[in-house]
Amino acid sequence: TYKVKHVVADFRDLVNNLVLRKDPYPFALAERLRIFVFESWLKYWLKNVDTVLSVSQPLVDHLKKIAPGNASFLEVFNGYDDQLLAAAKDQCFTRFTVAIIGTMHLHMDLKPLFMGFQDFAKKTALANPDCIPKLMLVGSLENDEIRKRVLDMVDTKFIDERSKLAHKDALDILKSSHVLAFSGWKGYRGMISTKIFEYM
Repeated sequence: TYKVKHVVADFRDLVNNLVLRKDPYPFALAERLRIFVFESWLKYWLKNVDTVLSVSQPLVDHLKKIAPGNASFLEVFNGYDDQLLAAAKDQCFTRFTVAIIGTMHLHMDLKPLFMGFQDFAKKTALANPDCIPKLMLVGSLENDEIRKRVLDMVDTKFIDERSKLAHKDALDILKSSHVLAFSGWKGYRGMISTKIFEYM
């Protein structure tokens, strides 16, 4: 039997924003029940935890309310590395490029971005066939449902799809693109993707 003196709980992407909603009633009964069970499980699990880490201060604040023990809470940075970003190559693509780096999720509101890009790309291509914009998706279409949604909105001739890359290579693309895009979702609150800091 091992005796653990200190336990640290690290909350990141697996704890989603549902627990931060101020008004749960827009959700169906089954979803509200799932949130209740999830929070009850968190209360039970956190009672013997010494330290809680999270990349989101709103999540830290919420966990403080439901944690039954005397744990310490700390917000930490989510992997942003300014030196790594500064070392990335800055070679602007010859075609006008809108890039999305990384995973897209089913709860994201994709229509404004992708339908807007489709309209922009079609009009630009008609006006100047030698200057066709491209939408670069890096590791973004690995989910079949996401792929279907995107391809229903944007012609494949405008899409430059790349598989997931090492972080350094992804940063090279990030610095070489003209526009960096990120899709949010309704009721978004709390969690901030590291990509936002890298984009800025």
